[in-house]
Amino acid sequence: MLINHYDRVTKVFLCQTKAEPNPEGKGYLIPAFATDIPLPQNVPEGKALVFNGEGWDAFDDHRGKTAYCTKTKEPSEIDYVGTIKTGFTLKESVSEFEQWDDALQDWKVDVELERQAHNRSEYMWSKSELSSESKASVQITLHNEGSSRATFTKEAWTSYKEALRDYASYDALSDFYSVNDISKTYATDSKTKRPLSPAEEAEKLLQSTSSPKTEVAS
Repeated sequence: MLINHYDRVTKVFLCQTKAEPNPEGKGYLIPAFATDIPLPQNVPEGKALVFNGEGWDAFDDHRGKTAYCTKTKEPSEIDYVGTIKTGFTLKESVSEFEQWDDALQDWKVDVELERQAHNRSEYMWSKSELSSESKASVQITLHNEGSSRATFTKEAWTSYKEALRDYASYDALSDFYSVNDISKTYATDSKTKRPLSPAEEAEKLLQSTSSPKTEVAS
């Protein structure tokens, strides 16, 4: 006769062994946390059997898989049988800007969070370009000193710094970063929309004038 062993705490099926005959009489020896109640047939894949005292129930078995906290995205290994605990999912977030959507039961990109991250990055860039060590600041100082190492004009570098201030800003009170379209007022990069420095503007102009023109056949 076969007997089925189960975990003493969770009652989850562990293994099946042959029962030892009872040396003192008829029948077989059935140890604690085991039963001679047969296992059900055709148990679906991904299910675990749990003894209920009278028979076997089948529950989802995700043991060994990774679950992710829907609030922190922190991963943890599943060590229990049954439905995934509330606040966790088997779906891994693929973006730092995703937040869990209870209605969709899936991760969803938080557009505003993504935008703020981009705006913050642009603000930090413009801040570095405005620093006292930046090329623009150094060039303005050189112009003020009448140095031969000064390039372009003081007005051009000053205008660039004004463009940087208009391009990105930060409101500490609301902890909000903003990036503005300044292309109608200043020269900007067509892709990044960042203001162009005098050197970048000159290079862009040089490229546009030196690019080969297509001749129209007469």
